[in-house]
Amino acid sequence: YTILQLIMEEVTGRPFADYMDDNVFKPLGMKNTSFNLKARILKHSATPYDENGEAMYLVRFAAQAAAGLHTTLDDLIIFTEASFDKNPVLKNESLNTLIAPTTLANNDYGLGYMVMDRFGFRLVGHAGSNDGWQAGMMFNFESGSGIILLTNGSNGKRIAFGALQKWAKWHKSSLRK
Repeated sequence: YTILQLIMEEVTGRPFADYMDDNVFKPLGMKNTSFNLKARILKHSATPYDENGEAMYLVRFAAQAAAGLHTTLDDLIIFTEASFDKNPVLKNESLNTLIAPTTLANNDYGLGYMVMDRFGFRLVGHAGSNDGWQAGMMFNFESGSGIILLTNGSNGKRIAFGALQKWAKWHKSSLRK
């Protein structure tokens, strides 16, 4: 993702964060999402906590595409809905390419999304992990269902994975009905 970020900057002649703001987040109506950590974005960010539950400094990354996105649950819901339906950013053909497993990644990834068969159905999504943050969003496109998991603690993966398992169990039972 860092190489892709640099390619985008080279091709567009613009900083990656500015390009994403103007061409992805604004058209989708994601008002509290950016790679630019300005006061407007940071006021909606939770405080990150380390493994001991202590508040920690907000780490900033030069590799923005790989680790620098700040967003809110409301904006991730907007992004999720755009992943299911037509949107002003991507054509359906492009969306389908994002979620199609590629042999270049052992069929574990599309172009940006993880693709996995777990819990008895196909999940597509992405997870992220930084000091003080654990997050993920997983979708089942066949049923139009998904889950977004956000934590602001380095130990949040335990909670997020437990919530994913409970959602998967609920989702699997709802598919049978």
